[in-house]
Amino acid sequence: MDTLKAGMDWLRQADPYGDYAGMIVNEGWRLTYYRKPPTPEEFLTYEWIGPQAEGLWPNVKKCFLEFMDPNPLNTARNLALSTSIGWGKSLLTNLVMAYLIVLFGLMREPYKQLGHNVTTTYALGLCCYTLNKAWDILGTPFEQFLEANPYFEKVGRHDDIVAINREDKECKKCYYSTAARGSSKMIFRNNLNLKMVSTEGNLLGVTFIYTAMTE
Repeated sequence: MDTLKAGMDWLRQADPYGDYAGMIVNEGWRLTYYRKPPTPEEFLTYEWIGPQAEGLWPNVKKCFLEFMDPNPLNTARNLALSTSIGWGKSLLTNLVMAYLIVLFGLMREPYKQLGHNVTTTYALGLCCYTLNKAWDILGTPFEQFLEANPYFEKVGRHDDIVAINREDKECKKCYYSTAARGSSKMIFRNNLNLKMVSTEGNLLGVTFIYTAMTE
């Protein structure tokens, strides 16, 4: 905040006509992202989730929008689902994870913005009492979700992700690979990993930006 205030003070003195100040007010996202990030409502459209947008159940859509409400006092940011089979729990989990992957992938050098080291490992965590169950119950449906989504495109190697991350500044697609390093199942833009978690030991050395847990 101190940096932003200093920048606005400088603009008031150096930009008498308000051109740059107006751009920051209307397009302030450019300071943080390569491309304008979608709002939760925009994310639930064909551009971001493809044909899956056409058949979203109202209960899943409503729950997603409430959960992703950016209000810091939002009480729905911890989500406990105990609904019946067929309600859409897996779909809701997939939407939340995909949205966070998109936002994280569009960021400019997230480790700087989040105050971490360039070697920081960021991850999404899928948790269950065994690693295999975490993948079967949560990971496999998510992989199928990505395969049906035109914005996500799979590439063969970890090195491909690194190269694309350096060159594709317009972020026309979100590229990912299942040839991740270590215990990660997938890797996305900005070195965001998908990990399975079953014990406290699986949490060590990783900065989680989101976790989904099932029993």
